[in-house]
Amino acid sequence: MKSYYLKISLFVIGCFVVSLSLSARLVMPVLFSDNMVLQQKTDAPVWGTTKANKKVLVKTSWDNKTYETQADNAGNWSLRVQTPEAGGPYQLVVKADETKTLNNVMIGEVWICSGQSNMEMPLSGWAKVDNYEQEIANANHPNIRLFQVEKSTKLSPAKDIKVMGNSWLVCSPANIPEFSATAYFFAVNLSKILKNIPIGLIHASWGGTPAEAWTSAKSLSQMPDFQDYLAALKQIPSDPVEQNEYIDREQKAYNAQLTSKDRGYSEGKALWVGTAVDDKNWETMYVPKNWEDQALKNFDGVVWFRKTIEIPASQAGKDLTLSLGTVDDNEITYFNDQQIGATEGWDRERIYQIPGKLVKDGKNVITVRVFDSGGGGGIYGPPNEVFLTD
Repeated sequence: MKSYYLKISLFVIGCFVVSLSLSARLVMPVLFSDNMVLQQKTDAPVWGTTKANKKVLVKTSWDNKTYETQADNAGNWSLRVQTPEAGGPYQLVVKADETKTLNNVMIGEVWICSGQSNMEMPLSGWAKVDNYEQEIANANHPNIRLFQVEKSTKLSPAKDIKVMGNSWLVCSPANIPEFSATAYFFAVNLSKILKNIPIGLIHASWGGTPAEAWTSAKSLSQMPDFQDYLAALKQIPSDPVEQNEYIDREQKAYNAQLTSKDRGYSEGKALWVGTAVDDKNWETMYVPKNWEDQALKNFDGVVWFRKTIEIPASQAGKDLTLSLGTVDDNEITYFNDQQIGATEGWDRERIYQIPGKLVKDGKNVITVRVFDSGGGGGIYGPPNEVFLTD
């Protein structure tokens, strides 16, 4: 899994973070918020929308200059402001039909942090760094600012984006746990080298995504192997509502086809659960560990796991807690013949409560049906996160 750092001035970011609102209100992309960082010593762009042909003023407190432009017939406007050497905090005031004031703005170094799972991995969450609790407690770095882009799939360029906290965030123990560990440690080290100048981190990564998902249809059209995929994409409606309905129908049809081939299911009922199932001829697999690293190379689909355990009489009838750690991608979990939980998402922890009425003296069975749609699959989290306890 590759990760990438890209040093970039904010004028490049403007190519993909835009707002096309035609409202008369003054609207700016979420990139412009309190706590933001602008690249030092450059002509940084500022843009948004307002009333058509409206005059727009932008005042920068670091030099007390006022910049002026005029919105076009659609209400779109943009201009550039000169930024000094690193420093702050400053204010950025934008005035049109209304006034927006951005506070605690810093001037420094802005980095885009992107890639796959080794860039996405947070300090805490679906994976954890060594001594993560102490690292989080020590994450008081007011000059490091965080901008985490939320995941979203679109078939055409988006008009705006969603981000964690709906704004830039100051690096703190409260804001850092779900942020990229790689990006965070990079910024901490860079801050030491650059003597604590402000650093802005724009984190936009998605673990396990193939390069083709980030490649334009025009480029893919030149590759014979992708012609069928491109033809299928052309069948998807362009209207957002119709598009969602189409994708929902296709997903349901795919799930129905998958379930019809799953011998552990019949007419919506799970068959391979409970103590009466004969599993003596089932293959064995080590858990937790991706199944691609074991017997199921390059396998995508459904795998059923069963584990028989012995419960002493002293524990019979008492509530238990089952932790599976993380599962790639989705699972349904049963204790004996009853479902106790189901979770979708390869990066979510599974911790389920087992009611005492299901816990009996002697032989009990834990069954987990795992579905993987691509990439790694299975129960794969750290060993210490897979356990059964009272």
